[in-house]
Amino acid sequence: MVESALVSEAFRQCETDGMYLTLESVPKGRVRAMVRVAQEDIAALSLLEGAGLHNTMFKIAYDALHTLAGALLLAQKIKPKNHQCLFAYVCSKFPALRIDWGICEQMRSKRNKLHYYGSVVRSAEWKGLEVQMLLYAEALCSEIAGLLD
Repeated sequence: MVESALVSEAFRQCETDGMYLTLESVPKGRVRAMVRVAQEDIAALSLLEGAGLHNTMFKIAYDALHTLAGALLLAQKIKPKNHQCLFAYVCSKFPALRIDWGICEQMRSKRNKLHYYGSVVRSAEWKGLEVQMLLYAEALCSEIAGLLD
């Protein structure tokens, strides 16, 4: 795992460590299916609004964002070996999407603490990340659609 405040350093370390596999072709059907599933997950968030299920909502939003970022890389014939390298690639190679590396690291760290250490997502944390996560998901969907057309 790379410990870096700079996306350029993280991306370079991921490349150096061989964390990106190159695929022979773009699995367009798989990419489209991944986008559809992520969009369904995002739509499901509205059903949970007001229920106080911040952990669940964060996990769903993070998984959708991770799935969309993975679909974007698949559309580029790239398969990353971990979440950090996935987001380092997106932030480095797609600057026009304006996806912030620091926020990606914050989300990834929160996800790992939730999954592996029993940390919970407080309401304020969820509200602080929700808008960014949804904006990033929208940007990724648009980028993927442009690549598949």
